[in-house]
Amino acid sequence: MQTRPKRSLIPWIFVGGMLVVVAVNAAMVATALTSFSGLAYPDAFGRGVAYNRVIADVERQERLGWTWRVSLDADAARRSESLRLDLADSAGRPLTGAQVAVSIERPVERGAPIHVELRETAQGRYVGEVALPQRGQWDVKLAIARAGDTVAGVNRIFAR
Repeated sequence: MQTRPKRSLIPWIFVGGMLVVVAVNAAMVATALTSFSGLAYPDAFGRGVAYNRVIADVERQERLGWTWRVSLDADAARRSESLRLDLADSAGRPLTGAQVAVSIERPVERGAPIHVELRETAQGRYVGEVALPQRGQWDVKLAIARAGDTVAGVNRIFAR
């Protein structure tokens, strides 16, 4: 009786392993291309040319000594959040009568910023309602003006 030669499984295991590697790499490439927008500063050259002005603005803001704290309080009943800004001068006293412009946007996603109108509800406390479309990290960009002085800043908050 004639016996058939045994076939080895090693070539098939090798080919199967390579197919797994290719499939995993394809999944990782697809995830990388669809998950990160590559968001960067839109006018990096212009900002670099004007860098001395940026430094002067930062030094002027530091001399003013204004401090602030941004917080987000969820309101389940209204399905919105309350954005609160506590603003103080260099001596720690509440800073009243300021005009505050706020825009909120995701740090790594493109999209239109959400503008929030803040009202002064107590001395140095400014509050506004916002409905964030999703949970996660958000950058709160502030522009604060009072008596001819202006300050700008960014705070990161987390919406639960």
